[in-house]
Amino acid sequence: MTTDQRLQALIETTVNWYFESNPFVATFVGRHEFDSQVPDLSREAIEDQLAKSKEFLAQLEAINPDELSIDGQIDRKLLEIQLKDGIRQVEVLRSHEKHPGSAAGMLMNVAYIMLTREYAPLLVRGKDLLQRLQHTERLLEQSRQLIVNPPRIFTEIAIKQTQGGIMFFEGLIPMIKQQAGAFAGMIIAPVQKTIEAFQKHLAWLKELLPQSNGDFAVGEVMFTEMLQENHLLDYTAETLLAKGWEIFESTRQEMANLSREIDPNRSWEEILEGLKAEHPTAEGLLDYYRQELARVKQFVIDQGIVDIPANEKLVIEATPAFQRAVIPYAAYMQPAPFEKDQTGHFWVTPVDPNSPPEEQEQKLQGHSCYKIPVTTLHEGYPGHHLQLVWANTAGSLIRKLSGSTLFAEGWAFYCEELMEQLGYISDPKVKLARLNDQLWRAARIIIDASLHTGRMSFGEAVDFLVEKAHLEPVNAIAEVSRYTMSPTQPMSYLMGKLELLKLVNEYRKRKENHFDLKSFHNQLLSYGTIPPALVRKALFAGE
Repeated sequence: MTTDQRLQALIETTVNWYFESNPFVATFVGRHEFDSQVPDLSREAIEDQLAKSKEFLAQLEAINPDELSIDGQIDRKLLEIQLKDGIRQVEVLRSHEKHPGSAAGMLMNVAYIMLTREYAPLLVRGKDLLQRLQHTERLLEQSRQLIVNPPRIFTEIAIKQTQGGIMFFEGLIPMIKQQAGAFAGMIIAPVQKTIEAFQKHLAWLKELLPQSNGDFAVGEVMFTEMLQENHLLDYTAETLLAKGWEIFESTRQEMANLSREIDPNRSWEEILEGLKAEHPTAEGLLDYYRQELARVKQFVIDQGIVDIPANEKLVIEATPAFQRAVIPYAAYMQPAPFEKDQTGHFWVTPVDPNSPPEEQEQKLQGHSCYKIPVTTLHEGYPGHHLQLVWANTAGSLIRKLSGSTLFAEGWAFYCEELMEQLGYISDPKVKLARLNDQLWRAARIIIDASLHTGRMSFGEAVDFLVEKAHLEPVNAIAEVSRYTMSPTQPMSYLMGKLELLKLVNEYRKRKENHFDLKSFHNQLLSYGTIPPALVRKALFAGE
Protein backbone atom coordinates (compact mmCIF):
# COMPACT_ATOMS: atom_id res chain seq x y z
CA MET A 1 0.00 0.00 0.00
CA THR A 2 1.41 3.39 -1.01
CA THR A 3 1.49 6.33 1.40
CA ASP A 4 -1.28 8.00 -0.60
CA GLN A 5 -3.42 4.87 -0.28
CA ARG A 6 -2.78 4.75 3.47
CA LEU A 7 -3.92 8.35 3.72
CA GLN A 8 -7.12 7.78 1.75
CA ALA A 9 -7.93 4.71 3.89
CA LEU A 10 -7.50 6.80 7.04
CA ILE A 11 -9.68 9.57 5.60
CA GLU A 12 -12.43 7.07 4.75
CA THR A 13 -12.30 5.51 8.23
CA THR A 14 -12.36 8.92 9.91
CA VAL A 15 -15.23 10.23 7.80
CA ASN A 16 -17.35 7.11 8.32
CA TRP A 17 -16.79 7.34 12.08
CA TYR A 18 -17.73 11.02 12.01
CA PHE A 19 -20.99 10.33 10.17
CA GLU A 20 -21.91 7.55 12.59
CA SER A 21 -21.33 9.96 15.49
CA ASN A 22 -23.03 12.88 13.72
CA PRO A 23 -25.85 11.39 11.63
CA PHE A 24 -27.53 14.79 11.12
CA VAL A 25 -24.39 15.97 9.33
CA ALA A 26 -24.45 12.79 7.25
CA THR A 27 -27.97 13.66 6.08
CA PHE A 28 -26.90 17.19 5.24
CA VAL A 29 -24.11 15.98 2.92
CA GLY A 30 -26.22 13.21 1.38
CA ARG A 31 -25.02 10.05 3.14
CA HIS A 32 -28.47 8.65 3.81
CA GLU A 33 -27.60 5.33 5.44
CA PHE A 34 -27.83 7.18 8.78
CA ASP A 35 -31.15 8.98 8.11
CA SER A 36 -33.15 7.42 10.91
CA GLN A 37 -30.42 7.84 13.54
CA VAL A 38 -29.79 10.67 16.01
CA PRO A 39 -26.60 11.79 17.75
CA ASP A 40 -25.74 11.18 21.38
CA LEU A 41 -25.37 14.64 22.93
CA SER A 42 -24.39 13.48 26.40
CA ARG A 43 -21.20 14.81 27.98
CA GLU A 44 -19.76 11.28 27.99
CA ALA A 45 -20.33 10.90 24.24
CA ILE A 46 -18.70 14.27 23.55
CA GLU A 47 -15.64 13.30 25.58
CA ASP A 48 -15.47 9.97 23.73
CA GLN A 49 -15.57 11.80 20.38
CA LEU A 50 -12.80 14.10 21.57
CA ALA A 51 -10.59 11.15 22.45
CA LYS A 52 -11.32 9.46 19.12
CA SER A 53 -10.47 12.65 17.21
CA LYS A 54 -7.11 12.75 18.97
CA GLU A 55 -6.48 9.13 17.99
CA PHE A 56 -7.18 9.89 14.33
CA LEU A 57 -4.98 13.00 14.48
CA ALA A 58 -2.09 10.92 15.87
CA GLN A 59 -2.51 8.43 13.02
CA LEU A 60 -2.54 11.28 10.50
CA GLU A 61 0.59 12.85 11.94
CA ALA A 62 2.37 9.50 11.52
CA ILE A 63 1.95 9.86 7.75
CA ASN A 64 4.94 11.72 6.33
CA PRO A 65 3.71 14.47 3.96
CA ASP A 66 6.98 14.29 2.00
CA GLU A 67 6.01 10.76 0.88
CA LEU A 68 2.70 11.96 -0.56
CA SER A 69 1.76 13.31 -3.98
CA ILE A 70 0.68 16.96 -4.21
CA ASP A 71 -2.96 15.88 -4.07
CA GLY A 72 -2.18 13.70 -1.06
CA GLN A 73 -0.44 16.56 0.72
CA ILE A 74 -3.49 18.76 0.17
CA ASP A 75 -5.89 16.08 1.42
CA ARG A 76 -3.70 15.40 4.46
CA LYS A 77 -3.76 19.09 5.35
CA LEU A 78 -7.54 19.27 4.95
CA LEU A 79 -8.09 16.36 7.35
CA GLU A 80 -5.62 17.89 9.80
CA ILE A 81 -7.50 21.21 9.73
CA GLN A 82 -10.83 19.52 10.37
CA LEU A 83 -9.58 17.29 13.19
CA LYS A 84 -7.70 20.08 14.95
CA ASP A 85 -10.66 22.45 14.73
CA GLY A 86 -13.02 19.80 16.10
CA ILE A 87 -10.67 19.22 19.04
CA ARG A 88 -10.33 22.98 19.59
CA GLN A 89 -14.10 23.50 19.64
CA VAL A 90 -14.60 20.90 22.38
CA GLU A 91 -11.42 21.10 24.44
CA VAL A 92 -10.61 24.83 24.34
CA LEU A 93 -13.63 26.83 23.22
CA ARG A 94 -16.14 24.47 24.93
CA SER A 95 -18.69 25.33 22.25
CA HIS A 96 -21.07 22.58 23.42
CA GLU A 97 -21.43 24.42 26.75
CA LYS A 98 -22.12 27.85 25.24
CA HIS A 99 -24.84 27.30 22.63
CA PRO A 100 -28.23 26.58 24.23
CA GLY A 101 -29.94 26.52 20.84
CA SER A 102 -27.64 24.08 19.04
CA ALA A 103 -29.73 20.90 19.46
CA ALA A 104 -32.98 22.60 18.49
CA GLY A 105 -31.19 24.17 15.52
CA MET A 106 -29.89 20.80 14.36
CA LEU A 107 -33.35 19.25 14.60
CA MET A 108 -34.94 22.07 12.64
CA ASN A 109 -32.30 22.06 9.93
CA VAL A 110 -32.37 18.30 9.44
CA ALA A 111 -36.18 18.30 9.32
CA TYR A 112 -36.14 21.09 6.73
CA ILE A 113 -33.57 19.22 4.60
CA MET A 114 -35.42 15.90 4.78
CA LEU A 115 -38.66 17.53 3.72
CA THR A 116 -37.28 19.71 0.91
CA ARG A 117 -34.53 17.65 -0.71
CA GLU A 118 -36.08 15.00 -2.96
CA TYR A 119 -33.40 12.32 -2.58
CA ALA A 120 -36.05 9.67 -1.86
CA PRO A 121 -39.86 9.41 -1.99
CA LEU A 122 -41.57 11.63 0.58
CA LEU A 123 -42.96 8.64 2.48
CA VAL A 124 -39.46 7.21 2.92
CA ARG A 125 -38.04 10.55 4.06
CA GLY A 126 -41.03 11.13 6.29
CA LYS A 127 -40.66 7.73 7.98
CA ASP A 128 -37.00 8.40 8.77
CA LEU A 129 -37.78 11.89 10.04
CA LEU A 130 -40.51 10.60 12.33
CA GLN A 131 -38.08 8.12 13.86
CA ARG A 132 -35.75 11.00 14.58
CA LEU A 133 -38.45 13.24 15.99
CA GLN A 134 -39.30 10.56 18.56
CA HIS A 135 -35.95 11.42 20.20
CA THR A 136 -36.58 15.19 20.34
CA GLU A 137 -37.24 15.40 24.07
CA ARG A 138 -34.12 13.36 24.92
CA LEU A 139 -31.87 15.40 22.62
CA LEU A 140 -33.10 18.70 24.00
CA GLU A 141 -32.73 17.47 27.55
CA GLN A 142 -29.17 16.28 26.86
CA SER A 143 -28.32 19.67 25.38
CA ARG A 144 -29.71 21.46 28.44
CA GLN A 145 -27.48 19.38 30.70
CA LEU A 146 -24.40 20.61 28.83
CA ILE A 147 -24.98 24.35 29.11
CA VAL A 148 -22.74 26.35 31.45
CA ASN A 149 -23.23 30.14 31.62
CA PRO A 150 -23.80 30.90 27.93
CA PRO A 151 -23.40 34.41 26.47
CA ARG A 152 -26.65 36.34 26.67
CA ILE A 153 -26.75 36.91 22.91
CA PHE A 154 -26.54 33.13 22.31
CA THR A 155 -29.57 32.58 24.52
CA GLU A 156 -31.47 35.40 22.81
CA ILE A 157 -30.74 33.87 19.41
CA ALA A 158 -31.78 30.43 20.69
CA ILE A 159 -35.11 31.85 21.88
CA LYS A 160 -35.86 33.38 18.47
CA GLN A 161 -34.81 30.26 16.59
CA THR A 162 -36.81 27.96 18.87
CA GLN A 163 -39.87 30.15 18.41
CA GLY A 164 -39.30 29.85 14.65
CA GLY A 165 -38.97 26.08 15.05
CA ILE A 166 -42.34 25.87 16.78
CA MET A 167 -43.87 27.80 13.86
CA PHE A 168 -42.11 25.47 11.41
CA PHE A 169 -43.40 22.27 12.99
CA GLU A 170 -46.89 23.72 13.53
CA GLY A 171 -46.92 24.54 9.82
CA LEU A 172 -46.31 20.88 9.00
CA ILE A 173 -49.58 19.72 10.51
CA PRO A 174 -51.92 21.17 7.82
CA MET A 175 -49.60 19.77 5.12
CA ILE A 176 -49.66 16.33 6.76
CA LYS A 177 -53.46 16.35 6.96
CA GLN A 178 -53.66 17.24 3.30
CA GLN A 179 -51.06 14.82 1.90
CA ALA A 180 -50.78 11.86 4.29
CA GLY A 181 -54.35 10.61 4.00
CA ALA A 182 -54.99 7.60 6.26
CA PHE A 183 -51.51 7.91 7.76
CA ALA A 184 -52.07 11.47 8.98
CA GLY A 185 -53.00 10.39 12.50
CA MET A 186 -49.81 8.36 12.90
CA ILE A 187 -47.64 11.26 11.73
CA ILE A 188 -49.29 14.14 13.56
CA ALA A 189 -48.78 12.62 17.02
CA PRO A 190 -44.93 12.66 16.98
CA VAL A 191 -44.92 16.10 15.33
CA GLN A 192 -47.19 17.38 18.09
CA LYS A 193 -44.87 15.87 20.71
CA THR A 194 -41.96 17.64 19.01
CA ILE A 195 -43.82 20.95 19.28
CA GLU A 196 -44.45 20.31 22.97
CA ALA A 197 -40.75 19.48 23.49
CA PHE A 198 -39.79 22.72 21.76
CA GLN A 199 -42.24 24.66 23.90
CA LYS A 200 -40.67 23.15 27.01
CA HIS A 201 -37.23 24.05 25.68
CA LEU A 202 -38.39 27.60 24.99
CA ALA A 203 -39.62 27.98 28.56
CA TRP A 204 -36.22 26.77 29.80
CA LEU A 205 -34.42 29.24 27.54
CA LYS A 206 -36.47 32.13 28.91
CA GLU A 207 -35.56 31.08 32.44
CA LEU A 208 -31.91 30.78 31.38
CA LEU A 209 -31.76 34.26 29.86
CA PRO A 210 -31.25 36.27 33.09
CA GLN A 211 -28.46 33.86 34.07
CA SER A 212 -26.66 34.07 30.71
CA ASN A 213 -23.55 36.09 31.52
CA GLY A 214 -20.86 34.26 29.54
CA ASP A 215 -18.46 35.82 27.05
CA PHE A 216 -18.76 35.05 23.34
CA ALA A 217 -15.27 36.42 22.52
CA VAL A 218 -12.67 33.74 21.83
CA GLY A 219 -9.75 36.02 22.71
CA GLU A 220 -6.81 37.40 20.74
CA VAL A 221 -4.58 34.32 20.93
CA MET A 222 -7.31 31.93 19.84
CA PHE A 223 -8.55 34.26 17.09
CA THR A 224 -5.03 34.42 15.63
CA GLU A 225 -4.68 30.64 15.91
CA MET A 226 -7.91 30.15 13.97
CA LEU A 227 -6.79 32.58 11.24
CA GLN A 228 -3.53 30.74 10.78
CA GLU A 229 -4.56 27.10 11.32
CA ASN A 230 -8.11 27.02 9.86
CA HIS A 231 -7.61 29.49 7.02
CA LEU A 232 -3.82 29.22 6.51
CA LEU A 233 -3.55 33.01 6.54
CA ASP A 234 -0.39 34.84 7.46
CA TYR A 235 -2.21 37.31 9.73
CA THR A 236 -2.66 37.94 13.41
CA ALA A 237 -5.77 39.50 14.94
CA GLU A 238 -3.89 42.82 15.08
CA THR A 239 -2.61 42.81 11.48
CA LEU A 240 -6.02 41.65 10.22
CA LEU A 241 -7.66 44.57 12.01
CA ALA A 242 -5.19 46.97 10.40
CA LYS A 243 -5.95 45.47 6.98
CA GLY A 244 -9.67 45.88 7.58
CA TRP A 245 -9.26 49.57 8.38
CA GLU A 246 -7.02 50.07 5.33
CA ILE A 247 -9.65 48.61 2.96
CA PHE A 248 -12.46 50.39 4.78
CA GLU A 249 -10.87 53.80 4.22
CA SER A 250 -9.87 53.14 0.61
CA THR A 251 -13.41 51.94 -0.17
CA ARG A 252 -14.89 55.08 1.37
CA GLN A 253 -12.67 57.10 -0.94
CA GLU A 254 -13.81 55.12 -3.98
CA MET A 255 -17.42 55.74 -2.97
CA ALA A 256 -16.80 59.45 -2.57
CA ASN A 257 -15.26 59.63 -6.04
CA LEU A 258 -18.12 57.71 -7.64
CA SER A 259 -20.78 59.73 -5.86
CA ARG A 260 -19.44 62.94 -7.45
CA GLU A 261 -20.09 61.36 -10.85
CA ILE A 262 -23.66 60.46 -9.85
CA ASP A 263 -24.57 63.75 -8.16
CA PRO A 264 -21.87 66.31 -7.24
CA ASN A 265 -24.28 68.01 -4.86
CA ARG A 266 -24.85 65.01 -2.60
CA SER A 267 -22.55 62.80 -0.53
CA TRP A 268 -22.42 59.06 -1.08
CA GLU A 269 -24.26 58.63 2.22
CA GLU A 270 -27.11 60.82 1.00
CA ILE A 271 -27.26 59.05 -2.37
CA LEU A 272 -27.37 55.61 -0.76
CA GLU A 273 -30.04 56.70 1.69
CA GLY A 274 -32.14 57.79 -1.27
CA LEU A 275 -31.58 54.49 -3.08
CA LYS A 276 -32.98 52.55 -0.12
CA ALA A 277 -36.42 53.96 -0.82
CA GLU A 278 -36.50 52.19 -4.19
CA HIS A 279 -37.33 48.60 -3.37
CA PRO A 280 -39.84 45.89 -4.34
CA THR A 281 -43.06 45.51 -2.44
CA ALA A 282 -43.24 42.96 0.35
CA GLU A 283 -45.56 40.84 -1.81
CA GLY A 284 -43.34 41.05 -4.90
CA LEU A 285 -39.99 40.59 -3.19
CA LEU A 286 -39.29 36.96 -4.11
CA ASP A 287 -40.45 37.38 -7.72
CA TYR A 288 -38.13 40.35 -8.11
CA TYR A 289 -35.19 38.19 -7.05
CA ARG A 290 -36.31 35.39 -9.41
CA GLN A 291 -36.31 37.74 -12.40
CA GLU A 292 -32.83 38.99 -11.51
CA LEU A 293 -31.59 35.41 -11.10
CA ALA A 294 -32.72 34.46 -14.61
CA ARG A 295 -30.98 37.55 -16.03
CA VAL A 296 -27.64 36.95 -14.33
CA LYS A 297 -27.54 33.25 -15.23
CA GLN A 298 -28.00 34.09 -18.90
CA PHE A 299 -25.22 36.68 -18.68
CA VAL A 300 -22.80 34.09 -17.26
CA ILE A 301 -23.64 31.75 -20.15
CA ASP A 302 -23.42 34.43 -22.85
CA GLN A 303 -20.11 35.82 -21.59
CA GLY A 304 -18.48 32.42 -21.07
CA ILE A 305 -17.40 33.24 -17.53
CA VAL A 306 -17.41 29.66 -16.24
CA ASP A 307 -19.11 26.41 -17.27
CA ILE A 308 -22.44 25.67 -15.60
CA PRO A 309 -22.87 21.96 -14.72
CA ALA A 310 -25.74 20.38 -16.61
CA ASN A 311 -27.55 18.90 -13.58
CA GLU A 312 -27.73 22.01 -11.38
CA LYS A 313 -30.85 23.93 -10.39
CA LEU A 314 -31.45 26.91 -8.10
CA VAL A 315 -34.78 27.84 -6.52
CA ILE A 316 -35.61 31.03 -4.65
CA GLU A 317 -37.81 30.71 -1.58
CA ALA A 318 -38.54 32.46 1.69
CA THR A 319 -35.97 31.96 4.45
CA PRO A 320 -37.31 29.38 6.92
CA ALA A 321 -38.78 31.06 9.99
CA PHE A 322 -36.27 29.47 12.36
CA GLN A 323 -33.34 31.06 10.44
CA ARG A 324 -34.62 34.62 10.13
CA ALA A 325 -33.09 35.80 13.41
CA VAL A 326 -29.59 35.52 11.92
CA ILE A 327 -30.27 36.02 8.17
CA PRO A 328 -31.41 39.60 7.62
CA TYR A 329 -31.31 39.61 3.81
CA ALA A 330 -30.49 36.44 1.92
CA ALA A 331 -28.53 33.19 2.19
CA TYR A 332 -27.84 30.02 0.28
CA MET A 333 -28.42 26.36 1.14
CA GLN A 334 -26.23 24.16 -1.04
CA PRO A 335 -27.11 20.77 -2.56
CA ALA A 336 -25.52 17.75 -0.93
CA PRO A 337 -22.19 16.55 -2.36
CA PHE A 338 -23.26 12.88 -2.30
CA GLU A 339 -26.67 13.34 -3.92
CA LYS A 340 -27.52 13.20 -7.61
CA ASP A 341 -29.98 16.07 -7.30
CA GLN A 342 -28.00 19.31 -7.37
CA THR A 343 -30.76 21.76 -6.48
CA GLY A 344 -29.67 24.71 -4.38
CA HIS A 345 -31.98 26.85 -2.26
CA PHE A 346 -31.61 30.63 -2.37
CA TRP A 347 -33.29 32.03 0.73
CA VAL A 348 -34.68 35.55 0.79
CA THR A 349 -35.81 36.83 4.17
CA PRO A 350 -39.32 38.25 3.81
CA VAL A 351 -40.93 41.04 5.76
CA ASP A 352 -42.79 40.02 8.90
CA PRO A 353 -46.34 41.34 8.39
CA ASN A 354 -46.83 41.40 12.18
CA SER A 355 -43.86 43.71 12.85
CA PRO A 356 -44.34 47.49 13.23
CA PRO A 357 -44.65 49.41 9.94
CA GLU A 358 -41.36 51.24 10.44
CA GLU A 359 -39.55 47.92 10.97
CA GLN A 360 -41.18 46.48 7.84
CA GLU A 361 -39.90 49.45 5.85
CA GLN A 362 -36.39 48.98 7.30
CA LYS A 363 -36.42 45.38 6.14
CA LEU A 364 -37.50 46.34 2.63
CA GLN A 365 -34.84 49.05 2.47
CA GLY A 366 -32.30 46.27 2.90
CA HIS A 367 -33.63 44.86 -0.39
CA SER A 368 -32.99 47.97 -2.50
CA CYS A 369 -33.45 47.53 -6.27
CA TYR A 370 -29.84 48.65 -6.63
CA LYS A 371 -28.58 46.05 -4.17
CA ILE A 372 -30.54 43.02 -5.38
CA PRO A 373 -28.42 42.49 -8.57
CA VAL A 374 -25.29 42.26 -6.44
CA THR A 375 -26.88 39.94 -3.87
CA THR A 376 -28.27 37.68 -6.59
CA LEU A 377 -24.99 37.15 -8.42
CA HIS A 378 -23.26 36.64 -5.03
CA GLU A 379 -25.65 33.90 -3.91
CA GLY A 380 -26.45 32.42 -7.31
CA TYR A 381 -24.52 32.76 -10.57
CA PRO A 382 -21.56 32.83 -10.75
CA GLY A 383 -21.37 32.99 -6.93
CA HIS A 384 -22.13 30.50 -4.18
CA HIS A 385 -24.46 28.15 -6.02
CA LEU A 386 -22.27 27.68 -9.05
CA GLN A 387 -19.08 27.32 -6.97
CA LEU A 388 -20.57 24.80 -4.56
CA VAL A 389 -22.12 22.68 -7.32
CA TRP A 390 -18.66 22.55 -8.87
CA ALA A 391 -17.17 21.64 -5.46
CA ASN A 392 -19.52 18.67 -5.24
CA THR A 393 -17.70 17.16 -8.23
CA ALA A 394 -14.31 17.22 -6.46
CA GLY A 395 -12.46 13.94 -6.81
CA SER A 396 -11.45 13.13 -3.25
CA LEU A 397 -13.68 12.37 -0.27
CA ILE A 398 -12.17 14.99 2.02
CA ARG A 399 -12.45 17.72 -0.63
CA LYS A 400 -16.13 17.02 -1.09
CA LEU A 401 -16.55 17.68 2.63
CA SER A 402 -14.20 20.66 2.91
CA GLY A 403 -15.93 23.96 3.56
CA SER A 404 -13.35 26.74 3.62
CA THR A 405 -15.31 29.95 4.21
CA LEU A 406 -12.27 31.86 2.94
CA PHE A 407 -12.68 30.25 -0.48
CA ALA A 408 -16.50 30.05 -0.60
CA GLU A 409 -17.17 33.62 0.57
CA GLY A 410 -14.08 34.93 -1.20
CA TRP A 411 -15.24 33.49 -4.52
CA ALA A 412 -18.75 34.95 -4.24
CA PHE A 413 -17.34 38.35 -3.32
CA TYR A 414 -14.70 38.16 -6.06
CA CYS A 415 -17.57 37.61 -8.51
CA GLU A 416 -19.18 40.93 -7.56
CA GLU A 417 -16.25 43.00 -8.85
CA LEU A 418 -15.69 40.62 -11.77
CA MET A 419 -19.27 41.09 -12.98
CA GLU A 420 -18.81 44.85 -12.85
CA GLN A 421 -15.64 44.58 -14.92
CA LEU A 422 -17.47 42.42 -17.48
CA GLY A 423 -20.35 44.87 -17.79
CA TYR A 424 -23.17 43.15 -15.92
CA ILE A 425 -23.08 45.95 -13.35
CA SER A 426 -23.07 49.16 -15.39
CA ASP A 427 -25.45 51.54 -13.60
CA PRO A 428 -23.30 53.86 -11.41
CA LYS A 429 -25.92 53.57 -8.65
CA VAL A 430 -25.57 49.77 -8.63
CA LYS A 431 -21.78 50.23 -8.61
CA LEU A 432 -22.17 52.45 -5.57
CA ALA A 433 -24.32 49.78 -3.94
CA ARG A 434 -21.59 47.20 -4.70
CA LEU A 435 -18.97 49.42 -3.12
CA ASN A 436 -21.24 49.89 -0.13
CA ASP A 437 -21.36 46.11 0.20
CA GLN A 438 -17.56 46.13 0.05
CA LEU A 439 -17.52 48.74 2.81
CA TRP A 440 -19.81 46.47 4.82
CA ARG A 441 -17.44 43.51 4.21
CA ALA A 442 -14.47 45.65 5.32
CA ALA A 443 -16.51 46.55 8.40
CA ARG A 444 -16.97 42.81 8.98
CA ILE A 445 -13.18 42.38 9.16
CA ILE A 446 -12.93 45.20 11.70
CA ILE A 447 -15.84 43.92 13.78
CA ASP A 448 -14.78 40.26 13.59
CA ALA A 449 -11.29 41.03 14.86
CA SER A 450 -12.63 43.51 17.43
CA LEU A 451 -15.59 41.57 18.85
CA HIS A 452 -13.59 38.46 19.54
CA THR A 453 -10.58 40.23 21.06
CA GLY A 454 -12.53 42.47 23.42
CA ARG A 455 -11.90 45.66 21.44
CA MET A 456 -15.60 46.17 20.69
CA SER A 457 -18.87 45.31 22.45
CA PHE A 458 -22.02 43.97 20.79
CA GLY A 459 -23.70 47.37 20.96
CA GLU A 460 -20.65 49.15 19.57
CA ALA A 461 -20.52 46.70 16.67
CA VAL A 462 -24.18 47.37 15.84
CA ASP A 463 -23.60 51.13 16.01
CA PHE A 464 -20.56 50.77 13.75
CA LEU A 465 -22.59 48.97 11.06
CA VAL A 466 -25.41 51.51 11.28
CA GLU A 467 -23.28 54.66 11.41
CA LYS A 468 -20.28 53.68 9.26
CA ALA A 469 -21.61 51.01 6.85
CA HIS A 470 -25.19 52.41 6.82
CA LEU A 471 -27.05 49.19 7.50
CA GLU A 472 -30.57 49.43 8.88
CA PRO A 473 -30.61 48.95 12.69
CA VAL A 474 -32.78 45.82 12.63
CA ASN A 475 -30.50 44.21 10.04
CA ALA A 476 -27.32 45.32 11.83
CA ILE A 477 -28.49 43.53 14.99
CA ALA A 478 -29.07 40.30 13.04
CA GLU A 479 -25.65 40.65 11.42
CA VAL A 480 -23.71 41.15 14.64
CA SER A 481 -25.67 38.33 16.29
CA ARG A 482 -24.25 35.99 13.65
CA TYR A 483 -20.73 37.38 14.02
CA THR A 484 -20.67 36.54 17.72
CA MET A 485 -21.26 32.87 16.92
CA SER A 486 -18.77 32.47 14.07
CA PRO A 487 -15.30 33.93 14.78
CA THR A 488 -13.17 34.36 11.61
CA GLN A 489 -16.13 33.68 9.29
CA PRO A 490 -17.15 37.35 8.84
CA MET A 491 -13.66 38.33 7.69
CA SER A 492 -13.74 35.58 5.03
CA TYR A 493 -15.59 37.57 2.37
CA LEU A 494 -13.12 40.34 1.68
CA MET A 495 -9.99 38.52 2.83
CA GLY A 496 -10.94 35.54 0.68
CA LYS A 497 -11.45 37.80 -2.31
CA LEU A 498 -7.99 39.31 -1.81
CA GLU A 499 -6.41 35.86 -1.60
CA LEU A 500 -8.17 34.74 -4.80
CA LEU A 501 -7.15 37.92 -6.63
CA LYS A 502 -3.53 37.11 -5.78
CA LEU A 503 -4.01 33.71 -7.44
CA VAL A 504 -5.69 35.23 -10.50
CA ASN A 505 -2.93 37.80 -10.98
CA GLU A 506 -0.13 35.28 -10.53
CA TYR A 507 -1.75 32.76 -12.86
CA ARG A 508 -2.42 35.43 -15.49
CA LYS A 509 1.21 36.60 -15.29
CA ARG A 510 2.54 33.06 -15.73
CA LYS A 511 0.25 32.29 -18.69
CA GLU A 512 0.76 35.70 -20.33
CA ASN A 513 -1.02 35.63 -23.72
CA HIS A 514 -2.39 32.12 -23.13
CA PHE A 515 -4.64 33.11 -20.21
CA ASP A 516 -8.30 32.16 -20.69
CA LEU A 517 -10.79 33.31 -18.05
CA LYS A 518 -13.27 30.44 -18.40
CA SER A 519 -10.54 27.78 -18.34
CA PHE A 520 -8.99 29.38 -15.28
CA HIS A 521 -12.32 29.56 -13.44
CA ASN A 522 -13.15 25.95 -14.32
CA GLN A 523 -9.78 24.79 -12.98
CA LEU A 524 -10.08 26.97 -9.86
CA LEU A 525 -13.51 25.61 -8.97
CA SER A 526 -12.56 21.99 -9.68
CA TYR A 527 -10.38 21.78 -6.54
CA GLY A 528 -13.31 22.08 -4.14
CA THR A 529 -13.97 24.50 -1.31
CA ILE A 530 -10.48 24.46 0.12
CA PRO A 531 -8.30 27.26 1.57
CA PRO A 532 -6.75 29.46 -1.14
CA ALA A 533 -3.26 28.54 0.13
CA LEU A 534 -3.98 24.93 -0.84
CA VAL A 535 -5.53 26.00 -4.15
CA ARG A 536 -2.22 27.72 -4.90
CA LYS A 537 -0.36 24.49 -4.14
CA ALA A 538 -2.55 22.60 -6.62
CA LEU A 539 -2.64 25.34 -9.25
CA PHE A 540 1.12 25.73 -9.52
CA ALA A 541 2.15 22.13 -8.82
CA GLY A 542 5.31 21.22 -10.72
CA GLU A 543 6.09 24.80 -11.74
